[in-house]
Amino acid sequence: SWFKQAKITDSLVGHSEQRKHYETLGTNPKKINDLFNRKITNALNHGIRVTYCVGETEAERARGATENVLEEQIIRGLNNITPTDPNQLIIAYEPRWVIGTDKIPTRDEIWMAHKIVREKVAHNFGYQDLSKVIVIYGGNMNPENAGELLTIPGVDGGLIGRSSLDGGKLTEIINAV
Repeated sequence: SWFKQAKITDSLVGHSEQRKHYETLGTNPKKINDLFNRKITNALNHGIRVTYCVGETEAERARGATENVLEEQIIRGLNNITPTDPNQLIIAYEPRWVIGTDKIPTRDEIWMAHKIVREKVAHNFGYQDLSKVIVIYGGNMNPENAGELLTIPGVDGGLIGRSSLDGGKLTEIINAV
């Protein structure tokens, strides 16, 4: 396929900016997750590893809907998908309420969200071994907090956004780890 010829190995699906774009168009959240499901399926069928972003908005968080939102995104986004290799699918918990701000969830909030995501994905795929599910954190990770964030139990890595645009900052994050 042309994907292999172009040496495409990874895809990012469901990023907060993608979700916001579809919401701005008035698309129903269920349909957005169904669209992401088709993108994930297509990528995996072409041997491309997928990082699927899930996360709640500030309004969803305020009304205590974080777990329900994450579950909905996982169930619909990963519907009828069974990766042959667990390393082909990475889940990024990306709390949408921190994107574009300087906010950071507490350690407990990040730990709990990663626990929920890991359990929901494992259940969805029928995994008994929760360690098969790779869950990374994406939300204002920077040189000052990366070392701390990556010590939270259940955080398997980071999805670096803004700080990745600056080579110096990215190097600092790598060194912090």
